Amino acid sequence: MQEIPNIEFYVLYNSKEEFPEKMSLKLSDMYKHKNKKIPIPLELHVEIYNINVGFNSELMSKCKALDEYAVFVALMRKHHKKGSSLKKAVKNVIAECKKLGILEKLIKHYTTEVENMVLTGWDTEVAKRVWREEAREEGFEDGMEKGRKKALSEVFALLEKEGYPTAGIKKKLQKA
Repeated sequence: MQEIPNIEFYVLYNSKEEFPEKMSLKLSDMYKHKNKKIPIPLELHVEIYNINVGFNSELMSKCKALDEYAVFVALMRKHHKKGSSLKKAVKNVIAECKKLGILEKLIKHYTTEVENMVLTGWDTEVAKRVWREEAREEGFEDGMEKGRKKALSEVFALLEKEGYPTAGIKKKLQKA
């Protein structure tokens, strides 16, 4: 048996619905068929922390980025609630965050990505298309590499058959 470090699982909650500051959940609470006579073969405890502004101040004080993210989300909700379109709310919140120094490095270097992240909802079909395209590209690159190696091997075989020395060329290619 190999010892492993203790594993802890956490969930960070920041939705709008009311939620306690901290909650513990067990995987077994979700089991469809519960039988108290049969021991649970696998149990998982998950701690859920509410990271909305005003909750878990000790946790938030220990992680500046998480605290600033909570402020960013709160500002987004405030601006959007005032009737701003989501696009306008994002622009206003980013400008406000720049003034306040919130998520400063992230916004400075990745403003467009932050805007896109907020404005673009998660679309499983789009994600699947992206994954398939990335897999196709990887497969194409692997195929090209295998084809290049096979072609070189055939060229070297032909050269050697004709009596040309190839050892020096092979060494140079291996170093490259």
